[in-house]
Amino acid sequence: MKKTLQEIDKEQKMRESIYFNMQLLSYRLEKLKSINTMEKVNQFEFLTYFDASLVSIRALFLENDKKSFSLVNFFEKTNNEISLKLLYDLLDSSFNAQDEENKINGEKYITLKDALKLLTDKFICHHDKNSNIKIGNANYIMSILSNKHHKHYLANILERIFSIYSDALLNTKN
Repeated sequence: MKKTLQEIDKEQKMRESIYFNMQLLSYRLEKLKSINTMEKVNQFEFLTYFDASLVSIRALFLENDKKSFSLVNFFEKTNNEISLKLLYDLLDSSFNAQDEENKINGEKYITLKDALKLLTDKFICHHDKNSNIKIGNANYIMSILSNKHHKHYLANILERIFSIYSDALLNTKN
């Protein structure tokens, strides 16, 4: 089925918005990598870029409102089921080794998406009253996302998503 000019225009605007926000996220990522958090004076700068990156991740990759210019919606509108599955597989992956074991055993586990949403929704975008357990979980999640040696280091996650996105762009036809 051929697309109308209006559909092509809307898809192009979505593509441009996502591209711009991916570039911005890439800049933030490079800035995060360069900050030496071992020096106390740099910790607020790190947290500023870290929070801004998480909010962008929330908007670009976790938002499912059909009107948003999210990567999920882009893949759906361009009928890119392969990239959509790759993105969902990444976001639905278990967050840590214990969660991986729970997943294998059919028990409840925390996904990468759950972890990202907890931080953004409960501690960054909204400042809700939280239990000590949720605060502890948030600190644990932040320690994983900022650990350069962990598979869920924020830079590693984004590099995988950037790869999915760039592969999709190479294979997308208007």
